[in-house]
Amino acid sequence: DMSEVPLSELEKRYIVRGIENNFREDGRSCRDMRHIAVTTGVISNTSGSSRIQMGGTDVIVGVKAEIGEPISTSPDRGIVKFSVDCSAAASPNFEGRAGDDVANTISHSLSQVYNHATALDLPSLCIVPDQQCWILFIDALVLQYGGNLIDGISLATLAALVDTTIPSLHVNEGEDGEPVEIEVSDDPSDCHPLDLTGIPVTVTLTKVSSSCVVDASVKEEMCADASLVVGVNRKGRVCSMQKTGSGSLPVDLLTDMVETAKTLGCKLISSVEAVAHQSHKGSPDSGDGFLVS
Repeated sequence: DMSEVPLSELEKRYIVRGIENNFREDGRSCRDMRHIAVTTGVISNTSGSSRIQMGGTDVIVGVKAEIGEPISTSPDRGIVKFSVDCSAAASPNFEGRAGDDVANTISHSLSQVYNHATALDLPSLCIVPDQQCWILFIDALVLQYGGNLIDGISLATLAALVDTTIPSLHVNEGEDGEPVEIEVSDDPSDCHPLDLTGIPVTVTLTKVSSSCVVDASVKEEMCADASLVVGVNRKGRVCSMQKTGSGSLPVDLLTDMVETAKTLGCKLISSVEAVAHQSHKGSPDSGDGFLVS
């Protein structure tokens, strides 16, 4: 794995020079993603799951829907809880506390993206206001780190949410202050998918020298001055934005980055959903992939 070896100045200059000329070391142009392979239904005891392989990045996401109590400040909404596990086997960069730090940063970023008011229809996950709601536990496991981790986890989350079904419920209102009784249907076919109309994905744009690239490799990340993580929904609307790194982003480059993210985000959502639906039906070509640029 390249990530444990620091790049020499010569190698950095080669990568930077290439990006300035719109030709990256793996042959892509600055706006090309790597091939993305999507498989759903990879973990049996979940409400939905997926695996995404994107270049050298390999991520599994499981979604579990459980009944719990809503947050007092949002009594009529369901809850989304994110957790990310960067296994030390995924990269030498994740040994010791480093893996936990990366995982916490990504969990925090993605929680902001998916708890955005328009991202998931949280009111539809409310069962009894103030008392019971669905809690979606979204757990990501990083098997291999090959750059652009946050987008890999975001795309795997989308595919896992497409694969997720919620069991139907029967609510018996308690009389005279008696507690409400909730019966969960045990018929596997008596369930419904999530409403993903407003679901976003993240598109990370990495600034290298005076240019920017999408879907950066590990080596490119090592040459980066700054990155912009943009949450985009299927209508091309930006619902979150986060800058990392110490470099500055000039206004014209920033505008270009956001426009690129909007175009790419729409394409990624429709491509991932199409492949996830195919894979979900268990079609012969399940585990399909696609290229987006």
